[in-house]
Amino acid sequence: MKFSRYSLIAISMLASLNLTGCGSNDDEPIASTTETPATSEDDSATETPSTSEDDSATETPTTSEDDNATETPTTSEDDNATETPTTSEDDNATETPATSEDDNATETPATSEDDNATETPATSEDDNATEKDLYSVQPFLRVAELDGNWTTVGEVATLIAQYIDETDETNLSYGTEGKTFPSNWVVAGEESDVTADVLGVPLSDGNKVKLVELCNKEYAGMAMATGAYHAPALPCEIAVHSDGNKTYVDILDPEAIFSLFFVDAPAEMMEQLQSMPLDVKNQIKTMISSALESKEITTLDIGMGAEISSDEFMNLFTNLKPFLVENLKPEENKTFTQEDINDIAESILHTALIHGQTEYPDLNATTTYYQGKELNLSTYDWVTARHDPLPIPGGTKVFEFCSPTYAKMAMDTGVHHATALPCEVAIVMGENNNSIDVSYLNPTYMFGVLFADAMANMSDEQKTGFGQVTTSIVSDLKAIVNKGISDSGVITSEDTATSEDDNATETPVTSEDTATSEE
Repeated sequence: MKFSRYSLIAISMLASLNLTGCGSNDDEPIASTTETPATSEDDSATETPSTSEDDSATETPTTSEDDNATETPTTSEDDNATETPTTSEDDNATETPATSEDDNATETPATSEDDNATETPATSEDDNATEKDLYSVQPFLRVAELDGNWTTVGEVATLIAQYIDETDETNLSYGTEGKTFPSNWVVAGEESDVTADVLGVPLSDGNKVKLVELCNKEYAGMAMATGAYHAPALPCEIAVHSDGNKTYVDILDPEAIFSLFFVDAPAEMMEQLQSMPLDVKNQIKTMISSALESKEITTLDIGMGAEISSDEFMNLFTNLKPFLVENLKPEENKTFTQEDINDIAESILHTALIHGQTEYPDLNATTTYYQGKELNLSTYDWVTARHDPLPIPGGTKVFEFCSPTYAKMAMDTGVHHATALPCEVAIVMGENNNSIDVSYLNPTYMFGVLFADAMANMSDEQKTGFGQVTTSIVSDLKAIVNKGISDSGVITSEDTATSEDDNATETPVTSEDTATSEE
């Protein structure tokens, strides 16, 4: 993906800032990304020229004392009244020779604020705001449409998934420059039948948006090098849905995602990853077009969702925090292994329903499952979207949780938001292997950024209601994950979780109150 101008703005801002899973095996994840237009001094000069002293001298000549001698000669007081208006010191200060009101219109026009806007546009605060709007990002991108209704949605999603699964993309080229794919993509999941890896997001009307998640080992590794806690921002998402007359294919725009979720990455790494977001986007678009070449499709490039300027997303990133990270660290020195990560992941997997189940198994079964009601959740229909967590380079495991109750509420705000689902949680090996980190993709940030277009049309009461929903989602996810960690035995009740979430610090991971057993 290429950082277009977006990325460089993010890089320059980093200097002043202390600043949904993927892979069919450990080799196969991907990076969602974004770009942030950079407004260099040269770009500003081209697009919204500012009136520097030199510019004024060229377009609206400055009359210094010396210039008056040559351009508008100063005359005696008597002559001044009839021949050439005198340039006062005040006029010199404004860089425009003063003339009489009548003469001004015909002889040496004074550069008033209005004239200046016409002849030599000044870069006012309003102009800056306009220019920054040109460099805004939209998180969603519609890339194709074709004839068909909801009955064709599953077929289209399956064609895309099968193409990605069966094709050696290194034989393909993409973009106007005809670049070659550096490595293969895979459909996220562990199912033997790739169609089972296509996720369904329920709508209130009974239909389901189909999600295809795809991963690329090379790009996922590059993204994780910026900090493994970014893992919940993966994988790349493709959504297929319908309005009853047309079928649409949308993606979560990698360029926007990189700006919105990776802006805290070290500046030097952002520079190294400049081309990644655009490359990923163009590769995804190429694979979709190729997968549907047997259909009569119209390729599109339509941004959707709220337009967020570079300043706005930097502010949102700082104040809302896209990732809530809990650092699980024993009181005594201890090092963890990849096996510990695997054990925790397996335990978490069984704290909620697993994709395809309709009820919780017998609690006395060999593998213990826990009903949501035991965890005092806000809703009891949480499901892990897959039978296995998604592996990300570096041993990270990503879980995708979905509540049909909350999914329908989210989709009622607009089906184009589908690629923002499901909820993602990553289990990450901490620094020096002496801690295990849990990174949550913050639902509050997701609604504030990715659903900002819908929020803008809500009443204050509705906004309050959605705010309460995001709080409940965070609480439910933490309860599910902490229960799984407790049951794994890897982290004991004496260990603590230090959270980057301002609302929770030094929170015990487990306690006698939350621990339950088959007894």
